[in-house]
Amino acid sequence: MLKSKTFVKKTRSGGVLKIVREHYLRDDIWCGSEVCKECKDEAPVLQEHASIESNLCSYPHYLIPDTNVVLHQVFKGFILSVGNPKSANQRPQFAFS
Repeated sequence: MLKSKTFVKKTRSGGVLKIVREHYLRDDIWCGSEVCKECKDEAPVLQEHASIESNLCSYPHYLIPDTNVVLHQVFKGFILSVGNPKSANQRPQFAFS
């Protein structure tokens, strides 16, 4: 689905400039929840009733991590595990190997 916002702006020289901002929303990605009424119920992945209970949240919920936050935390953990090598000849010890 395409949403666009169009407006006209006056330039410094007195001319008119048409600005179009387009925002593409993907409609081919489904949520995978069994309780969703809008998505196609082809192959639900997320269960209707979660089996893990939380003290922080008393109602059923899904946790959706932000990929930028996850990548930042993985990179930060990697840098902390590698450390700062003192010389170019010193090979860092990786936590993943």
